[in-house]
Amino acid sequence: MSSQHSEGRHKAKVFLSALGITSADASKLREVFIAAAEVDNNFSMPNTDAYGCRYALDSLISFGNREAIIRSAWIIKVGEDYPRLVSCYVLRGAT
Repeated sequence: MSSQHSEGRHKAKVFLSALGITSADASKLREVFIAAAEVDNNFSMPNTDAYGCRYALDSLISFGNREAIIRSAWIIKVGEDYPRLVSCYVLRGAT
């Protein structure tokens, strides 16, 4: 999420507005997503295709003194046994 990227700058602005997150917070955000996935196993029904098994997870994410509901999309690629984060976006701010 870069505020300078031609396509990603809009998502960067939304994350900044909702949670105060910038590209400098990428490693912290990664840790938050992993922790949320481990705790909240309310994943959507999987969708399997030629590339692998895709899931979505809606999680209440806290960052600093802000909270928002974030949808994260994951895939377990064919031949792999671990999930990869594909995308994420803010569904709504919680506070």
